[in-house]
Amino acid sequence: MDCVVCPWLYGTLSGDLLDIVMRRGDSSVTARATWLAIESQFLGNREARALILDTKLRTLVQGDLSVVDYCKRLKTTADDLADLGEPVTNRSLVLNLIRGLNERFSSIGCHLRRGHPFPSFLEACDELALEELTMGNSPTQSTTLVAGTGGGPSSRPSAPTSQQPSGRTGSASGVKKGRSSSTSKGGRGNRGKGGRNGGKTCVAKGGSSKIGASASGFSAQASSG
Repeated sequence: MDCVVCPWLYGTLSGDLLDIVMRRGDSSVTARATWLAIESQFLGNREARALILDTKLRTLVQGDLSVVDYCKRLKTTADDLADLGEPVTNRSLVLNLIRGLNERFSSIGCHLRRGHPFPSFLEACDELALEELTMGNSPTQSTTLVAGTGGGPSSRPSAPTSQQPSGRTGSASGVKKGRSSSTSKGGRGNRGKGGRNGGKTCVAKGGSSKIGASASGFSAQASSG
């Protein structure tokens, strides 16, 4: 009988687990010994594995997952806990399901929490799947996207036409001021030069008058002599 049951048990195992459980070359291995070896691999460190799975169940959130994938992960974790001797009640599973929903399903989550009688896990999954389907067929999101991205006449930036003439006028006025200032400076320079030339002319006239006076005195002395 062992030669029939042992190959059947080996055929249900994966390759890695088969290498651990199977005793090659030992013909005295019974079906019970094989079963106990398999059980120890699945149920070994039961308390530690149950603690890890329980933490995973209570911290699981939906995020970007769809409703179907999110419910599937919760149900798989609860089934793994049940296999370890730690079954999860229906109420606890639904409460964890509602807790991990994202903001899109906040309204349906409030409805499920206040339901009387409290819904089962399958009923809650059906309600969430129907809500997700309704959101997907609603045209509100597409209309909002078009309204937010559509550009109207008011949203176009005005051309800076009014600023260009002011800049040109300012530059023209600056050129005019520069010319006027240069003209005024040139006028002052001419006056200064003219004043100096006038002084030189006066000096020249004074010198010629002195020479004329000395010449007339010399001629008067010559005639008296």
